[in-house]
Amino acid sequence: MAITLGEIENEIKNHKSKIAEVLRNAEEVIIAGRDNKKAPIYMTKWRVKDPHSLYLKTKRKGSKIKSLWDITDIAGIRAICLFEEDIPGAFNFLIKEGFPRIGRIAECEIYGLDEASSNSFKNSPLWKPHLDSGLSPDKIKIARKASKYQSIHFIGHYTHGSQEYSFELQLRTLFQDVWGELEHEIAYKKVIHQPHIRQVFNWLHQDLGNVGRMLAEFKQGQDRQQAAETFYMNLKGPFSFLEYEPELESEIFRHRPALREAKESYVAFCKENVNKLGKSAYSKGAVDLLKVFCQLDVEPGVNVTLYRDEKLAYWIDMERAYCSFLQGSFDEAMAIYERVTKLYPNFYVPHFRKGEIHFLRKEHVLALDSFDNAERTLQGTEGNSLGNRIVISLNKYRIKIKLALNYWLLGEEYLSLSIEQIEAAWSMYPQVQNDLKENEHVTIRNNLCWYYLMRFLNTEAASISDNTAELKVAADEHFHYAQQAFNELEKYLDSPSVSAEALDTAAWFLYSRYKSGRGDSPKGDLLKAAEYTQISLTKKMNSSLQAATIALHNLHQQEIAFELQKLHVSKS
Repeated sequence: MAITLGEIENEIKNHKSKIAEVLRNAEEVIIAGRDNKKAPIYMTKWRVKDPHSLYLKTKRKGSKIKSLWDITDIAGIRAICLFEEDIPGAFNFLIKEGFPRIGRIAECEIYGLDEASSNSFKNSPLWKPHLDSGLSPDKIKIARKASKYQSIHFIGHYTHGSQEYSFELQLRTLFQDVWGELEHEIAYKKVIHQPHIRQVFNWLHQDLGNVGRMLAEFKQGQDRQQAAETFYMNLKGPFSFLEYEPELESEIFRHRPALREAKESYVAFCKENVNKLGKSAYSKGAVDLLKVFCQLDVEPGVNVTLYRDEKLAYWIDMERAYCSFLQGSFDEAMAIYERVTKLYPNFYVPHFRKGEIHFLRKEHVLALDSFDNAERTLQGTEGNSLGNRIVISLNKYRIKIKLALNYWLLGEEYLSLSIEQIEAAWSMYPQVQNDLKENEHVTIRNNLCWYYLMRFLNTEAASISDNTAELKVAADEHFHYAQQAFNELEKYLDSPSVSAEALDTAAWFLYSRYKSGRGDSPKGDLLKAAEYTQISLTKKMNSSLQAATIALHNLHQQEIAFELQKLHVSKS
């Protein structure tokens, strides 16, 4: 006997809270997998099917439906990925870790994917535990719909009390989800049989597919750039970190001559070879020396190990983490820094070094938090001696430089914060300039000029678009600041330590001045920009994000060369 709409409404009313509990549990498991970096899932959404939809489904299925609970998608949840390449990782998570905590898999249908992907999912070795637990191999199916619908559907069973509930978990990309919603609305409402609507439907599918592929290509481009960053990072020499907390080293080594001698050999090797050896050779030498250092006792003839001294243990842990960082073992270094920050909450250097690793991983929110923590911890460490004040001022200055860069990488809306940090660093510069490394004098001027230039270009573009007097005044003001910063930078462009980045910034400023018509000699600006561009190709790059920097420099070089070519053509 057919199920009535009233019966369905009563059943759903009586069981809806329990069904929702099943779905909330599934959502929590999926979100935990995403947050723990185990599953590249962008979002989830769930629903309990509307009684009217269920009633219509009983009509479509006819005699196959003996009871409402024969319908397997009363409860439904979607796990949505941004890109197709994320689907395999999400699929593996669900099979291996998700469903064991959500419910028993009863069926899986793979809709509309290409043959290779479909077969890969169908024949995954991760199915074995589920097959051993009773899942029939013929319940893992490859299927297609005329509407070109794409998704992976899992039917799961979950027991709540004495009632077993079925639920459907759909895995798809964001664009597949959009298509699925359209397919449901159009196909289910029986309008797709009209030829002109079917044609529009096919065009729409093609367009969405093209957008999905473009975004996938964009994502792959980002992944390739990140791979290049890792490659360059492994080639590049060691990074500079903050100086240790004031007087820490003197307290540790002052009365321990054997340790002081070993430490001085270690530091001398590091300083002498920091720019001479490649990262691999440098880190090996540093690690070998650190091993020798760690084998010494605190004092000759005293049976006390190194780790009985808290500050010495801190110093050794920090150097070990640094060596791990140099060897590319970021996870190992981060684990040490995490432990050290808990053991020594008043020491600021570990926070900064954590920030460096997050920064290189492009985890800019975590990097920002770590740099903020370093700065906050540093606030309370003002010393009375001249040595303390110098070290603290240097460290404050370097944190400001790093914060400015991190804010800039977060995007245009954070540029004002980036400028705020770099201006703070510039205000500290007179206090620390005598203690900076040679290249740091160029770095501060380069960064100041670059951020001011970016602000000017943004304001200039807005003033052209909106054509308001207020924006034009702001553009003039921002250009003035960029010009002043360029004047400072220009003093150092002949320095032997000038970087490729500084020359590129100078070239791009001159090119921008040429394009905006604000210079006294437009042609001279363009020719000088081209000259700086050519010189930059012969100079060392200091950026820790070299692949992105190379790409940006290439873009600038192309723009300047193209403009120069147009100038020559117009004169011929």
